[in-house]
Amino acid sequence: MTTLSVVIPALNEEDSIAAIMQRVLAVGPALQGVGVARLELIVVDDGSTDGTAAIVNSTPGATLVQHPVN
Repeated sequence: MTTLSVVIPALNEEDSIAAIMQRVLAVGPALQGVGVARLELIVVDDGSTDGTAAIVNSTPGATLVQHPVN
């Protein structure tokens, strides 16, 4: 079994990031049937000035990597 890492780059995606993350995380259980033990979701916030980072931080199963400046 292996880990599948999904990396999503983001810049000021406050309006759409939650839906995108939920769609990615929803696939996790189905992947276990094809040999993927774990789905790792990483969002790289490239200096957003909106609420993108806060949304990612409040989403279970998502990891935030944050750059302070674009």
